[in-house]
Amino acid sequence: MAQCNNSVKAVRRTSIGGQAVLEGVMMKGEHSMATAVRAPGGDITVESKYIKSAKERNIFFRLPFVRGVVNLLTQLVQGTGIIMRSAEVYGDFAEPSKFDNWIAKKFKINPMNLLMIFSVLLGVVLAVGLFVFLPNFLASLICDHTAIATDPFKSLWYSLIEGGIMITIFLSYIVLVSLIKDVRRVFMYHGAEHKVISCYEHGLDLTVENAKKMRREHSRCGTTFLFFVVTVSILVFVLINFMLEKCPTLKRRIRC
Repeated sequence: MAQCNNSVKAVRRTSIGGQAVLEGVMMKGEHSMATAVRAPGGDITVESKYIKSAKERNIFFRLPFVRGVVNLLTQLVQGTGIIMRSAEVYGDFAEPSKFDNWIAKKFKINPMNLLMIFSVLLGVVLAVGLFVFLPNFLASLICDHTAIATDPFKSLWYSLIEGGIMITIFLSYIVLVSLIKDVRRVFMYHGAEHKVISCYEHGLDLTVENAKKMRREHSRCGTTFLFFVVTVSILVFVLINFMLEKCPTLKRRIRC
C-alpha cells in the first residue's frame, strides 16, 4: 500500500467528483451518484442512484461547445437539486404550504422543481450581473472619467481594471458568504470531500484516518477552476489589448 502523505503522486486516475451539501457530501462518478447527509440525531442517510450522462443520451451533446453548455446546465440543476434534497433530509426544510399543494394539484407539477429552476435561473443572472456587467460598467466608468481617458493605453488599463474588479468581487463573495454559519459548515464539508477524493486517488483505503492526512485543496476543485479561468482571461485580454495598442495596423484590420 502506498504511504499516506502529500508528497506521493496519485496512483489512480479517476473522474469521480463531488459537492458539499448541507451536513454532507455528494460523490459522483460516470454512471452513479451518491449523497450522504448527517441527520440532527447523528445518523447518516445515504441515497444513491444510477445516472446517464447527456452525451450518452444524444450524440448532439457530444459536439464541442454544445457539450460544455449542456454539462454546465446539468451540473447547475443537479447541484441545486441535491442541496435542496440534503436540506429536506436534514430537516431544515419547510413543510409545503397550501399554495404549494394547490400548484401541485392544479398543474401536476412538483413545486420543488419550480423552485429549483428559479434558483438556477437566479444564480445565472446574478453570476452574469456580478462578473460580467458590473465589472464592465465600473471599468468603463473609471476609464472614461479619470486621467486614463486620454491615456494611449486606455484599452490596456481597461482590461487590468476590469480583471481586478472581477477578482475582488469573486474573493469578496467567498469571504462574505463564509460568514454565514450554514455556508461555513458547507465549506467544511467541501474540504472533507477533497480529502476523500485525494485518498481514493492515492489508492488508499477510504477510512477517516487516511482521509484526514490528505490536503484540503484539490486540483480539480470547481472553485479553483473558476479562479483560474478568471485569472487566465485577464492575462489573455491584457496581452491582446497590448498587442493591439502596439500594432495599429492589426487593430484596424480587426475593426474591418
